[in-house]
Amino acid sequence: MNTQKDTAGTDSMRSGLIRWAVVAALLVFVFCWKKEEIYEAAGEIRHLPVTTVMICLVLAIMYFVFEGGVIMLISTENGRRLRFNQAFGCSLYHAFYKFVSLGVISGIAEVFYLHSEGISLGKSTGMSLIRYTLLRIATALIGVAGTVILAVNGHARLHSLRVFVILGMLVSLVIAFMMFAISFSHRFAVAVKRFAGFVFKKNPGRRDKVCVQIDRFNEAGKSTWRNKTEIVCGIVLSLLQLLCWNAIPAVIFASRFEVDFPECISVMTVVNMLGAVMIAPAGVGTLEYLFSLFYSGVYGVMSTAALILYRFFTMVAPCIPGIAAVLTHGRAEVITGKEEAIEKRY
Repeated sequence: MNTQKDTAGTDSMRSGLIRWAVVAALLVFVFCWKKEEIYEAAGEIRHLPVTTVMICLVLAIMYFVFEGGVIMLISTENGRRLRFNQAFGCSLYHAFYKFVSLGVISGIAEVFYLHSEGISLGKSTGMSLIRYTLLRIATALIGVAGTVILAVNGHARLHSLRVFVILGMLVSLVIAFMMFAISFSHRFAVAVKRFAGFVFKKNPGRRDKVCVQIDRFNEAGKSTWRNKTEIVCGIVLSLLQLLCWNAIPAVIFASRFEVDFPECISVMTVVNMLGAVMIAPAGVGTLEYLFSLFYSGVYGVMSTAALILYRFFTMVAPCIPGIAAVLTHGRAEVITGKEEAIEKRY
C-alpha cells in the first residue's frame, strides 16, 4: 500500500513539474517574442484606477462565493449539509491546488477537503464530478448565448471564425450532455463502463478505478437530479460564477475605452467555451491565444494588459486565501494523490 501511494505521489508530482516546465518555457518564449508589448501592457496596468482593480478583485472572489453555494447545495448526505463557510473553503482549497499543480491533483484535493468535513468518500467523489458537470453545462449554455449575441450584432471576428466557433460549441455541448447522461442514467453509465473496460482491457487497475468513479458519479447524480429546485439553483449559481470572471476584461477595458458590456462579456464567454474544449495544462496557452485573437484587434496593447490581469485575478489571487484552507486541512494526503490515504486517516 505504501509503495503504491509513494508511486502515485511521485507520478503526480512529476506530472505537475512537467506541466510547469512547459508553461515556464511558453512564458519565456512569449516574453522574448512580445517583450515590448508586455512592457507597454505593464505601463497600462500601473496606470489603472484603483476602483477598476478593486472591482476585478471583488468579481474574482465572487466566483468562489457562487461556487461555494453550488458545493453547499449538492452536499446533502444523511440529512446533513455543509455550512457555507465550509463550502467556500472547499472552493478556495480546490483553486489553490489547481494553480500549484496546474490541475494535476485539484480533483483529489477537492475530494480530500470534502471528506475531511465528514462527507463519505464516495459522496465526495460524486460531488466533485457533479459540480464539474454543472459548470460544464453552464459553460456550454453561456457560450451558446454569447455566440448568438455576437452573431446578432454582426461581430466581425466571430464571422471569420464561424466554423471553428460552431465546432467548439458543439464539442462543449456534447461534453456537457455526456457528463449529465452518465450521472443521470444508470443504463448510460453501464454502457460507458463497458466502453472503459474495452479501452483499458490491458490495464485492469485503471479500468477498475474508472468504473468505480463512474459508479460514484452516477450515485451522486441520482440524489442531485431528482431535486429540480437544486438543479435550477445549481445551474444559476454556476452561470453567475462564470459571469463574474467573464466580466473582468470588460471592466478593465472600460477604464480606457467606451465599452459595449454585453458584447464584450459575450466575447469572453465564447473564449472560455472554446478554451474549455482545447487541451492544455489548466487552459494555459489556449485561452491566451483565443483572448488575443478576439480582443487585440479592438483594444490593442490594452488587451495584453487585460489578459495578464485576468490570469492574475483568476489563478494567482485565489491562492492567497486558499493558503488558509490548506493550512487548516493539511496537504500530505493530497500530495500522495491516493484516495486510500484519505480513507486511512478518517
